[in-house]
Amino acid sequence: MSAASPPAPPSRPAHNYSGLWTFLRLLGGWLTVAALAYLLWMPGEDFGWTKMMFVWILLTLVADEFAGWFGYMGLALGVLPFLYAGTPEQWFVIFPLIGGALFALLILKHAGGPFVLPFGAALFAGAILGAAKFGVKLDPSLKLPLSRSFQEVAILPMLGVVAFSFVRQLISMIVRGSRRRHEARAARASAANTPPVNTAATPTPSPAPKPVTPPVPAETTLTETTTFSAQPEVRVEGQPLTTKAPDPNATMIDLDLDHLAVDDLPRKN
Repeated sequence: MSAASPPAPPSRPAHNYSGLWTFLRLLGGWLTVAALAYLLWMPGEDFGWTKMMFVWILLTLVADEFAGWFGYMGLALGVLPFLYAGTPEQWFVIFPLIGGALFALLILKHAGGPFVLPFGAALFAGAILGAAKFGVKLDPSLKLPLSRSFQEVAILPMLGVVAFSFVRQLISMIVRGSRRRHEARAARASAANTPPVNTAATPTPSPAPKPVTPPVPAETTLTETTTFSAQPEVRVEGQPLTTKAPDPNATMIDLDLDHLAVDDLPRKN
């Protein structure tokens, strides 16, 4: 019988921070969306179209880092400058062009992991540079994308947030992979340290045998038969027993019955 292994010490309960992390994400997302709505709804006197476009691109992508639907909310807030009394004339070009590029970037970002982000950034920048190159050919009045300040204000905040998102997702992927490998090693170590079950120490009780009903024997009748000799009992008293040699010439009929010994008489069974 092998000795039982000592019980493992109780492990400390793991703290679950998922609820706190969810609360912080929601709080950060709502604060970012609220700040974006305020800046687009009530811009200051010196808050021109360049700053409005910079804030719209930057805060929309930052809000998307907290949750995907925060990014789409920030994208939809681009209509607020149209409700403002002093809407910049350039916003009629910025909203469809930057809004379409942002929407394509968000769709591609949500479709995959960190390795699709460079393609999303290239798509966003390609839309801006393509409008600058081919926009005038399509519409001679579309000269805003040709401005270098427009291109820098549109592309630089996008590159900064996309680079941050790439690093964040890559670190998160590495941490999750390391955690899964650690859990797999812990499971294998726990399985290896589990003592085998000793069947000799704790025998398994065998099931009780089912009662067997003996078969009922057939009724038999024993008949005792007593056989009596038909020959009467012969007693010889007072006469000595002598043995006489039989005559060799005599026949079996001439034999005298007196020569028979008393012991040869039949007895009663």
